[in-house]
Amino acid sequence: MNRRLKNAIYMATALMALASCQGTEIAEDSTPGGKLPVPDKRTEIKHLLLQEICYAGTEITYGEGKKIRSLPYTYDSYIRIVNPSKERIYLDGLALATSAFSSGVNWQFSGDTRKVIKENFCTNNMVQFPGTGKDYPIEPGQSVLITAAALNHQLEREDAIVGNNPNSYDLSHPDFEWMTKEQMMDEWDELEDDNTIPNMLPIVKDDEFSNPSCSSFMNSTINSSALAIIRLGTPVDSLSKDEFRHTYVAMEGSSHSHQMDEGTCVKIPNAWVIDAVSICPEEEFKAYNISEKLDKGYRGVRKRRNEDIHLYAGKALFRKNDGRNFIDTDNSAVDFEVKAASMGGNQ
Repeated sequence: MNRRLKNAIYMATALMALASCQGTEIAEDSTPGGKLPVPDKRTEIKHLLLQEICYAGTEITYGEGKKIRSLPYTYDSYIRIVNPSKERIYLDGLALATSAFSSGVNWQFSGDTRKVIKENFCTNNMVQFPGTGKDYPIEPGQSVLITAAALNHQLEREDAIVGNNPNSYDLSHPDFEWMTKEQMMDEWDELEDDNTIPNMLPIVKDDEFSNPSCSSFMNSTINSSALAIIRLGTPVDSLSKDEFRHTYVAMEGSSHSHQMDEGTCVKIPNAWVIDAVSICPEEEFKAYNISEKLDKGYRGVRKRRNEDIHLYAGKALFRKNDGRNFIDTDNSAVDFEVKAASMGGNQ
């Protein structure tokens, strides 16, 4: 076979292989350690995204024989944030917040609360990344892991309420902890935070501001809430002023019962929200708890609140990837899918 014929065959084979790859919808691995596809002009995203939200916990069993009981274990919640852009982005001073109102309840608000919700992300639970400006960069394609505390939840610990769960994850090496040292000592007095993992800073918890020993951020499930990354447009101290606070009265009514809720939340203008995801069991959605400008849909790892634990334990919400970049349409029903949590080793 002459050289010219060999070259022609080689080129034809290469073009066939290239053609077979074009137009595919199969995404490259976007899990930790995977390669992030290079975005093009159609898919370029210039801000951070919530990549994985593992909030529903794992399954833990107690007892023996016929007395074995399965219970949810939620101390192993974690969040991944990814930088899908082409530029380095700094986490310093950014915040994570959960919404004040549930999507699983059709609250009837008095006054102008509905208008406030349309214009603001209303929260009563927010923490801030440490740093003075350029201490914590996220490089293009890189993701960071944030957990409650840097613990291996699989390890046996005598008389401890955390750990002893072989179905859980090794979260001993996250990038950040959202619990402070004071919170860990208050909640888990048998454990001490003696690692060097940076702790996030409480901004507000219920009606408490900047209290390092208040109950921790997302220390329980957020099954009918929303999660947001926020770039504050004002100093943290200003959030305690009246202009950023909203007092509300809400009622859920039916022919059989009435439930009332009242309190004060912090108003975060929508323009300060970098990314937001509404979370709710698929069959229990009642009303949006954040502006549809931030999220036009919702997603959850459960179908319903009272679902059997083995149906949702160990699952997480994952942002989809179309092979060029992560999908960000501001509609969680489109942007997210449910898969086994990446820290479980099944990804």
